[in-house]
Amino acid sequence: DGIAVYLNGREILRHNLAGAAYETYATESNTNATLCWFSVPVEPSALRNGTNYIAAEVHRADPEGPSLIFDLQLIEAKVDAPPRFTSFKNTNGVFAVSVRGPNGLLVRIEDSDNFSDWQTNGFLVLTNGAATFTDRATNPARFYRIPQ
Repeated sequence: DGIAVYLNGREILRHNLAGAAYETYATESNTNATLCWFSVPVEPSALRNGTNYIAAEVHRADPEGPSLIFDLQLIEAKVDAPPRFTSFKNTNGVFAVSVRGPNGLLVRIEDSDNFSDWQTNGFLVLTNGAATFTDRATNPARFYRIPQ
């Protein structure tokens, strides 16, 4: 399932949702991430003095699928340094990508074969501020990023 979240009319998150039209279906189901929580840092400049407005649109991948669960919070907090890659290895056709960042952070890893078409490849939860993501090398050129 997919979501787009807006703060004061500015998009701050888009996940599994390609188009901007309200009738668009999500690009994939999240049945394996039912109780998964996404923490998304927001630039302080997106907030205004006084009243702020947050809006979310949630799209189903399958209109006949199981029940949909949605929760949203906007919490003011100090944000630690963003997650970053610390090493890449390709051993026997398997990429190992190490990531460091704030302890307990859920990190989304995206990949692309051409720097144009990015897709979510997986998620990591940083334990003691670190985790390693592995991916089978199906293409000699593979690029990874951590979307902010």
